[in-house]
Amino acid sequence: MDLATAGCLRNPACYKTLPGEEAVIPWVSRVVDASNAATTLSVMLEGAEMGLVEQARILSERL
Repeated sequence: MDLATAGCLRNPACYKTLPGEEAVIPWVSRVVDASNAATTLSVMLEGAEMGLVEQARILSERL
């Protein structure tokens, strides 16, 4: 990776854009979007898993 690319990766203006504009490094914007989606999914799944654990705990207490 060259210095210009490395510097741009540290600058959100290179990959975050306003609607209708194109990022300086377009693939970075897609990577950031995918990462945000994966993080959101992870948080949702963690919440669902905690719900299942709580249900199992309640059921086990009834036995």
